[in-house]
Amino acid sequence: MEVILLQDVAGVGRRGEIKVVKDGYARNYLLPRKLAEEATPGRIQELRQREQAQEARARRRKAEAEALAARMKGMVLPIPVRVGESGRLFGSVTSADVAEALGRMGFAVDRKQLRMEPLKTLGDHTVEAHLYEGVNATITVRVIPQ
Repeated sequence: MEVILLQDVAGVGRRGEIKVVKDGYARNYLLPRKLAEEATPGRIQELRQREQAQEARARRRKAEAEALAARMKGMVLPIPVRVGESGRLFGSVTSADVAEALGRMGFAVDRKQLRMEPLKTLGDHTVEAHLYEGVNATITVRVIPQ
């Protein structure tokens, strides 16, 4: 019997795959537990349409990320911070601070997309922004006294 897997099943396959399994295994195990559904021509066509839509969304997101990376290329992001008399920072500049500063400049970047350690000194620092799978942008963060 041909089935479409609704979840990953160990020893059978991954979610969304069409597999041929024994009739009893499908009727007694996979179908009652909602791990799979019978592969009718209509459901196979629906699965293909969902896959195509998902691929189109992924292509669109990647194109948007590439456009954002191109806009961010060579960017210097000044972040003013409070410093003491000796030039030491009060605290540090975190990924949340950098994401907030990018948001003020019109870039929609989440703090989780920024690959960085907290910045604890004044000056220029390089920060990597992981925008999408295989799409990264390098930003220079300039920590300046307030």
